[in-house]
Amino acid sequence: MKINNLKLRGWTGIKKGLGLDNLELDLSGLSGLIALSGQNGAGKSTILENLQPYRTLASRSKALPWHVFTRDASKELDFDFQGNNYKTKVLIDADSGRQEGYIWKNGNSEIDGKVRNYDAYIENLFGSKDLFFNSIFCAQNASKLSDLTTGKLKELFAEFLRLDKYIAYEATTKQCISLLSSQGTVYQSQVDNLRDRLSQYGDLKDKLAQAQADLDGANRIHGQAVQTIVEIDADIAKVKEVIAANSAQNARLKDFNTRITTTEQAIQTGLKAYEDSVEGMRTEVRNAKQEIVKFSEIIKDKDRIEKAVIERKELAERIEANSESLTAAYTEKEALQKQIQQIKDRLQKEIVEHPDKKKIPLLKEQIRNLKAQTSDLEKRDPECVSTICGFIKTALDAEKSLPELNNKLDNILTSVADTDAENIEIEAELNREMKDAKGMETAVSIEISTIQNVLASIKKQHISLIALADKEGDLREALAKKEAAATREKDLTARGLALKAEYDKKVEGLRNELSDLRSVYHDILSQIDTDAEDRLKRTESGKLTAEKSKHDWEERISDYMATIRTIQDQIAEKFTLEKQLTEIERKGATIQAQVSEWTYMRNALSKDGIRALEIDSVAPSISAYANQILYNTFGPAYSVKLRTQDDEGREVLDILAIEESGKETLLEDLSGGEKCWSLKALRLAMTLIAKQKSGRSLESCFADEEDGALDAENAQNFIRLYQSFMEAGGFDSCFFISHRPECVAMANRILEFGEGGISVN
Repeated sequence: MKINNLKLRGWTGIKKGLGLDNLELDLSGLSGLIALSGQNGAGKSTILENLQPYRTLASRSKALPWHVFTRDASKELDFDFQGNNYKTKVLIDADSGRQEGYIWKNGNSEIDGKVRNYDAYIENLFGSKDLFFNSIFCAQNASKLSDLTTGKLKELFAEFLRLDKYIAYEATTKQCISLLSSQGTVYQSQVDNLRDRLSQYGDLKDKLAQAQADLDGANRIHGQAVQTIVEIDADIAKVKEVIAANSAQNARLKDFNTRITTTEQAIQTGLKAYEDSVEGMRTEVRNAKQEIVKFSEIIKDKDRIEKAVIERKELAERIEANSESLTAAYTEKEALQKQIQQIKDRLQKEIVEHPDKKKIPLLKEQIRNLKAQTSDLEKRDPECVSTICGFIKTALDAEKSLPELNNKLDNILTSVADTDAENIEIEAELNREMKDAKGMETAVSIEISTIQNVLASIKKQHISLIALADKEGDLREALAKKEAAATREKDLTARGLALKAEYDKKVEGLRNELSDLRSVYHDILSQIDTDAEDRLKRTESGKLTAEKSKHDWEERISDYMATIRTIQDQIAEKFTLEKQLTEIERKGATIQAQVSEWTYMRNALSKDGIRALEIDSVAPSISAYANQILYNTFGPAYSVKLRTQDDEGREVLDILAIEESGKETLLEDLSGGEKCWSLKALRLAMTLIAKQKSGRSLESCFADEEDGALDAENAQNFIRLYQSFMEAGGFDSCFFISHRPECVAMANRILEFGEGGISVN
């Protein structure tokens, strides 16, 4: 599954995290490790858990209507899978909770909006939700393999190993046992019925002897009737001698009649053969004409198809050119963003406050105090000339110090004013540079949006031309086949005319021969005495009277024989019933043996039989995949295996870690980091087995904050597990959420969640 595009409308997580009612995320062209990065609550989990087609959020217990806030909320997902393009759309009413589901495959509608049909289609495509969310999609707070019970883990194995066929076989054996048991009951009922019927027969030998005596008497009287008929037959022989002379002529007549019939049949056979041949040719001519019409329908679009081929190539070139322009614009935007940040850094660095600026308030306060002290001299008596009075001395000292402090303050104010003027000039210059850079960034952003819109429009045109342009091969084939059909039609017409001439010549000869035969036939017919047959019939009618008497006695004989046969049939029936009883008793025993065999098969196909053996057989493969992933990440330091039987031969399902020394340790006894990535390696290995068994081309995998409990180094190792897993399973992309900068930095592409939207870096 390769994700191309996601559209969300009315989702609470997106509204709270990004402040958006609607969001569209173009993921086409992204591959490798793809990190979803941003603050908590930014909507990362909402996006990740919608990058799959099931009608659920893996880490949320409630249905979709609980996670939207409008009546027209929706989720649209565009992805490629198994060589086909799929588009799914789920409509959600937050008020009523009603949902609708639609699916398009290569542009053709597959589902009518009923969610039951939608869910069945998706499960048929990708397997059950349990398998999907326990393999390629690891949601936030997903249960660990070590938390699953042995029974639940076996159920998971049964699905990804496709053991459902054995479950179906087990159901079949149960049906067979039920059917055979029912048949055994039927046989027992038949045995009881046959024994009851056999008990009803009496002594059949006496009845047979009496019936035989009656038959002997009837045969004697019948013999007398036969003698009478013999005498009548002698008279009939004399009549037949009269027509014996005609036998030679009758033989000749019959011969010529046969020859006439044969000749007529030859004409009819020739006609039928000709009609069959001609009809076959006519059918071929009709087929050729139909092919000409059929291919003409394709050829009529010749100009449109050739134009579509040219336009599709041009659009592909435009798509490539615009894609390159878009990449260049993104690069330019990134450079401008770095320039803006550099200007901000210069503002902080170059705008420096004067070091003496903080002294100004203190100097002003000192001057104010000195002025206050100096003002006390005005209060002195004019006649007072003392210079040692403490009050007077303080005022005089203040008066002396005041000019120096005023001069110092003026110097600092001048220097600070110069520094402030320089800062204002620098700040103005940097602000102008900042404004220019931001203007250029805005222009580049507008250019990116424009290119994206143009690119989307061109791609849409390109898609619309694909179906028509793909008919180029059909067009070439149609041109060739139309010409071949026209040639075949011409050849068949010529062959039909030649066959007609050959048939006409042959029939003319047969008709001349038939005319000669009929002439001879009439000559022979005129030489035969036709009255001889009538005389024979009159003689034979006398025989009928004699035969009537014979027939009457034959009926009596028949009745006697019927009685004998009835008795004999009863004897035979009794023998047959006895034989049937023996056979049915044998079949009943066979049925019981078959029930035992089917019961053995049912036990063999149960969850403790072949299914358990299948799980046992796949455990080494899972361990091998897991160890390959661990080796590619850590080298030979760690390996794991699944143990399906303990030392006493009992069925278990333990996960063991193996040190380089060969020491085996149960998983629950490992440290947090070792346990975490060992479990992840096993889950990823199960995913690879599931992919292999299902035959599904699962090109993407997903994980949500699985590294949260690990330290920085182990978290990075966790990401390396993804890389090894993708390489082993041939995955094109892996979407993951992490709040660790060092993990995000390992991604090939980053979906950055910020204020107002998501940027792809």
